Amino acid sequence: MNHQFNFLFFDLFGVLIGTDQSAVTHYVATQLNIPYVLVRDILYGSNLKQLERRKINFTQYFSDIQHALPGGRKLQFEGFKNRWVQIGLNELPAAGLLPELTLKYRILILSNTSNRMIRKFKTQFSFFDNLEGVITSEEAGVMKPAPGIFTYALEKFQAVPDQCVMIDDSPSNVKAAENLGMVGHCYTNFEGLTQFLNQLLE
Repeated sequence: MNHQFNFLFFDLFGVLIGTDQSAVTHYVATQLNIPYVLVRDILYGSNLKQLERRKINFTQYFSDIQHALPGGRKLQFEGFKNRWVQIGLNELPAAGLLPELTLKYRILILSNTSNRMIRKFKTQFSFFDNLEGVITSEEAGVMKPAPGIFTYALEKFQAVPDQCVMIDDSPSNVKAAENLGMVGHCYTNFEGLTQFLNQLLE
């Protein structure tokens, strides 16, 4: 089945890079005496995506999660921030698949971020060496899930939609890619991704 596909497009945040959830999640769950899983879902849901993509600043992020967490008003900004700054962004397991995938596919990132952030990440993460290219929303002039960013990427790399796969952790982004004729995979965990990719290789 793999002969049908030439391009794999990966989202960046939440698929190839992300934060170590455990330390901050445990701290908040303990402070508020609420379940770890509930805290994780609130801290690392849509609010974090807004922060990573610089749509909101850290103060606004804290205010938003404080409002969303049961008893969140008890959470202190400085205590939360001190633990947050110690974790940073790290490479996620999916990034480790890229060297092997480059043997069969042309690998690209399609991300709602700035060119400046990509330049910074290239100095931090070696997996960028395995990429054929990066398309940012800044470069395309439009953000996912708008179809324009996908058509921009397809035209730039002269890619045929039905020969392309989009791997993203946002269902709306995956749906937008599928609407253009691409094959989509909504990333929720590493195991699910490897099963999906194994099906492509069959």
